[in-house]
Amino acid sequence: MRRRTLLIGGAALVALGAATWIFWPDDEDQGVPVSLGWPRLTLPLIRATIAGQDRLFMLVRRSETETGAEVPAGAGWRGERLEIRAYDAASLAPVFAAPVISGRGGGFRTAGLIGEQAATLWLYGTGLGAASAVDGQVFLGGEGFAAVTPQLTGAFNQPREVYRMEEALVLTSLGSRFRLNPRSFAGTAAPDRDQGRTDAAFPPPTLPAPFDAAGGPGAFRVPEASLGDIWFGLPFANADLQDGQPQGANARFIPLADTRGAAQRLWRAGTRRGVPPVMGPGGFQGSIGGGEALLLDRPAAVTLEAAAPRYAGFLTAGTPAPLRPPGSPGLFLLQQADIAAPLVLRRLGEDGRALWTATLSFPRLISVLPGAATLVLVGQRGSGPAEQDIIVAVALADGQMKELILNYGGAG
Repeated sequence: MRRRTLLIGGAALVALGAATWIFWPDDEDQGVPVSLGWPRLTLPLIRATIAGQDRLFMLVRRSETETGAEVPAGAGWRGERLEIRAYDAASLAPVFAAPVISGRGGGFRTAGLIGEQAATLWLYGTGLGAASAVDGQVFLGGEGFAAVTPQLTGAFNQPREVYRMEEALVLTSLGSRFRLNPRSFAGTAAPDRDQGRTDAAFPPPTLPAPFDAAGGPGAFRVPEASLGDIWFGLPFANADLQDGQPQGANARFIPLADTRGAAQRLWRAGTRRGVPPVMGPGGFQGSIGGGEALLLDRPAAVTLEAAAPRYAGFLTAGTPAPLRPPGSPGLFLLQQADIAAPLVLRRLGEDGRALWTATLSFPRLISVLPGAATLVLVGQRGSGPAEQDIIVAVALADGQMKELILNYGGAG
């Protein structure tokens, strides 16, 4: 059942200085013919389950030019359109694409998804907006929110950082905190954060995925990882890890150093607690006494391929801890030959051996969205006008991939 769209005359017009922003309620251009440019991804993405389907949600920007026989060449409206899109997370098949808002070119620099809750997507264009996660229908924007919550008039066109997902979408107005109901959109006083309160009106929200817009070497990678008592590390290729080597600063066995670009090697070891030994000419010898520490237990190098890995690390989703695939123990190893080379992803088993290897088509990783059966990776290749936004869904069972080149085509 589609909820009522509270937009005056089919569109809510929000005057911001000399610009007029048009929130479109559905997949129509209000009778104005326009030509659209290639979509460009606007971070972040959200992965959420809607009506039993695992979906990816994103905003894209497209250039928009008014056309038509009655429009003189070069005299039509030129601006930018913000669209919301949804794809099946496993197949990358499109679910819907819907226009959200049109405005002047370059006016959506701070646009982005804020969160999902109760099948409502909170988003920011030039102010707060809400859309359906079922079909992309725009529910509210600007004046619509003010009509539902008149006491908060003026609170919906604030800077993006004012709006945060906590138990619900929370905003601050005139020094007070308010939360918005994702079903009725009514605003009520928000409790202080982290009080552990629950409310049936506010089901658990889905937060956007962390992102690194630059996607530089080392993004979403850490050099060490543990699976219970088993430790894995990626030090320099000439490193010689010793039995009994103690854990050092910041709970690391590998000294903090920038290994990016240098040849590396994969090591595997058990761990045990004991008294750190003394470093002698032949390695760790004897005992220094004192308190116990976590020690490496019989470390051994693991051979992955003939060439030593570079720019390698254990894949994360933007958190300090590495990703672990659901089910059997394991890790994901990400590497590339150089900063312009395609990224290579491996799923490692508990013994450190590769269960499968997948070569991605891009060198820069900008976001990671894990799931129960597929791992979604968002990357870029090229630069300038030729830059492409690419989304890949990797099957965790066998490494098979589906690819969506957002700028130039569909899933493959």
